[in-house]
Amino acid sequence: MEIMHTRSPATTGRTLSQQWQERFVLVLLNVAITAVLQLGCVLTAGAGLRGVSHFIIPAAILSQAAFLNLYPLSFAALFTMGCGVRTARMIGGLCFGLAQCIILTDVAAFRLFGLHFLKATTFQLLTTPGVRDVFHPGTATIFTLLACYLLILGGVLWVSVKLVPRLVTRASCRRMIKLALLVVLGCALTERTMLGWRGLKDAKPLDALEDTLTFYIPLDLTPLARKFGWSPVATPLALWDRPGTLDLPKNPLGPVQPSRQPNVLIITIESARADALTTAMMPNTSQVAEEGWRLNQHFSTGSCTPLGCFGIFYALSVNYMGAVAEQKRTSPAVDYLRSQNYEFCLLSAAGLAYSGLPETAFRELGGSIQDKWKGEHVDRDRLMTDKFLNFLDGRKARSEARPFFGFLFFDASHLPYDYPPEDAVLEFKLKPGEVNYALLSAQPAASGRFKNCYLNSLHYVDRQIGYVLQRLRDSGQYDNTVVIIAGDHGEEFGECGHFSHLNGLNRFQLQTLAAVRLPGEPSRVVTNLTSHVDFFPTLLTWMGVTNAPTDYSTGVPIQSNSPNRFVVVNGTLENADAVAIVNKGSFTTFRPHGVLYQDLEEQELGPEAPRATQEQIGDLLRQYRCFFK
Repeated sequence: MEIMHTRSPATTGRTLSQQWQERFVLVLLNVAITAVLQLGCVLTAGAGLRGVSHFIIPAAILSQAAFLNLYPLSFAALFTMGCGVRTARMIGGLCFGLAQCIILTDVAAFRLFGLHFLKATTFQLLTTPGVRDVFHPGTATIFTLLACYLLILGGVLWVSVKLVPRLVTRASCRRMIKLALLVVLGCALTERTMLGWRGLKDAKPLDALEDTLTFYIPLDLTPLARKFGWSPVATPLALWDRPGTLDLPKNPLGPVQPSRQPNVLIITIESARADALTTAMMPNTSQVAEEGWRLNQHFSTGSCTPLGCFGIFYALSVNYMGAVAEQKRTSPAVDYLRSQNYEFCLLSAAGLAYSGLPETAFRELGGSIQDKWKGEHVDRDRLMTDKFLNFLDGRKARSEARPFFGFLFFDASHLPYDYPPEDAVLEFKLKPGEVNYALLSAQPAASGRFKNCYLNSLHYVDRQIGYVLQRLRDSGQYDNTVVIIAGDHGEEFGECGHFSHLNGLNRFQLQTLAAVRLPGEPSRVVTNLTSHVDFFPTLLTWMGVTNAPTDYSTGVPIQSNSPNRFVVVNGTLENADAVAIVNKGSFTTFRPHGVLYQDLEEQELGPEAPRATQEQIGDLLRQYRCFFK
């Protein structure tokens, strides 16, 4: 008699309970991977997390890792409905693997540039026209990232298809699943509850974790508290409120006929830090510094191009940048030069859209701008120089009588630090452009080996500056030309644990080389603190403009020789992120989540070290409000 065998659902396929057991195991294993990646953000943030308790940080990492993995879990559950066992496991592994690749990319971006690319503000930055001119990932970076992605996808797929089915068959594993789920849920509930309650009295930990962890959304109980009539404690220093519309300038600039009408040439060099100004690497720029004023304690208004350029052309603290962009306000200083019949030539080796200048300071000067060049990145600085030389020659041929305003933005010294072979003054083993961002994100402090490449690119830029200065001399225009040379910001090579810029408040990223030559003025070395916001007050006062700088600027004329001056810097494009008062030897940095006292290399200062005074803090508040109605 033939016996008929019947198969139970457990043998013909996974039951619903088994499916979710496998998914929970897959989630927990991916939570562990995500937690390791998030630890990379925490180690990068450093002092930014000061004030957050030692218990809360690991609890937040674990609960945030679980939260991030709910997304691939949801997609896996949706896409595997009705699929076979093996197909469902592969789709699940693919969903989790892709999520880990996205998180890895976000962590790498945060470690290098201090930005989470998953944030809306960063995405807006990355989609700005011209951003490709300032960020060149290169083939080495792309291939390394692809290799990492393939490794992650392969590993997670193996875990999903091979490892997870074996684990769920063991009774000990099922007990571990329950225990792990309880631990994750316990951490999540404890961390959110404690931080939500603490946030009613002090929002510092909430803001610190939101700035650090990938896509962290804190539990904010303040709306609920206000509903029940309890007012939480406000941020003690309201630096980030925008009081109203701009009142800029406060009075029209005058007189109509100034005592001097010189040519004006502003040269901005990408990432040109202060210690790069040596006669060996930058002989032509050094000569300008020797003939004019060498600014030995000069700081940019921020650690990226838009913030630095804003400080130069608006002579204002960076907190006004958002209002200027929204209200499409042109620069008062540029407008004044236009009213004096200046001829403009505005050239940039990189796309200026990234800086925001074409829509703001240069809005009325579109026909004078050129920032597109046919050629490789390394050739653009040379092509731009040739264009300006042709502009000077054309003025000579026309016997041009009116003065000119020239702006040259050199970009070769931006990553990946391009230069032709003849500028290889210092030995560097890799070819220019072979900077592997993916590897550097793992160890930013090891970036010092790229400094020679960077200095060679500055030598290339300086050679182009030499051609411009020589043509001015040959044409007889040099003696009537104001020359201002400065970096838009600095550049770090691991001195404080960072690479490049935009990710730290220290002298390497913010202190730039700077030289000012005013015709007829004696040369000197300026040891007082100076800032980008001082350039136009210096120029306009020297030209004979009778307005006080407080009518149009938060800067001061350099010739006023203010020995007790402090300067204000911002760290990132998000103005609320960091505002610092810089004194000689110290940063007093205000964030929504606290105040940091550090030296110029990001080391914490002791209580006896010099810090910002109450008078300086009051002056900072005045600067941040004086041009709002």
